[in-house]
Amino acid sequence: MEVKNRNTEQLGRLSVWLMADKQNDPMYLPIIAVLPGVHSAFARPISLAFDTVNHIQPATAEKIEKRWQSINLQICIISNWKCSGQW
Repeated sequence: MEVKNRNTEQLGRLSVWLMADKQNDPMYLPIIAVLPGVHSAFARPISLAFDTVNHIQPATAEKIEKRWQSINLQICIISNWKCSGQW
């Protein structure tokens, strides 16, 4: 499951419910992909197995939606900062 930006509000509502269901499923095993040119801390795949994160509160659609909005805002801020030439 690759997370991408949503194009429609209807798909957006559905996707947060699907992500919550997946994250709360003990059989789901997401692994962070390795991309070239990233910081050395991310040079290896990172597994987010259920038993690694099950002590955290269960994922809900509302929590996922808030976090998704926060991530998109941070990406926008970083993009604007890069375009400003200050980095």
